Parts: sequence; structure tokens; C-alpha cells
Amino acid sequence: MMTVGDASFFFANRHSSNQYKTITHEIVHHRIISIFGVVPILTAAVLLVGFRTPAKIAMPISFLVTVLVAFTLGDIAIIDIFGSSIQGLCSITFDILLLYLELLPLEPA
Repeated sequence: MMTVGDASFFFANRHSSNQYKTITHEIVHHRIISIFGVVPILTAAVLLVGFRTPAKIAMPISFLVTVLVAFTLGDIAIIDIFGSSIQGLCSITFDILLLYLELLPLEPA
């Protein structure tokens, strides 16, 4: 004969089984997103090396693939993608300017 404690144990195990399925689904989902995270890098590599496309054409295509993957699979809002793009542009511009200024001689030759 089942007691109240036995019934709660049954429902607790059933609930944990659903949690296991949810966790397994999330792990598989993260692995799929991780695989698609490599797609922009592979796009740039195939365009640059495989098709010998100039970087001024290959990099914008790779950027658009990155935006597409982030928006569709990453569920990232367009404003966040735009903000991160501006931040990256400013960051790389500052780094290049800093390197350029370090290479300038301080005194005339």
C-alpha cells in the first residue's frame, strides 16, 4: 500500500526526470550554437583562402554572417549587435592608432 510519502517520492522522481530532459536539451542546444559560432570564421577562411577573395570583400560578408548567426541563433537584439559593432570598431581603431603612434620617432632624425 502506498503512503503519502511514497506518492511524493514518485512525483519528485518524475519531476527530476523532466529536469534531466530539459538540461539535456539545453546542453544539445548549446552545442549546436557552438558549432554555428565557428561558421563566421570558416566563412572568412573559405573566402580568403579557398576562393582567394580580397579581404575588403570577404570581411564584410563574414561580418554579415556573424550578425545573422547572432540574431537568429543567439537571440541577440539588433541594438546589442549594433552597439557591439561600434564598440569593436572604436576599440580596433584606438589600438591601431596607438601602435602607429608608438612607431613614430620622438625626435627628428
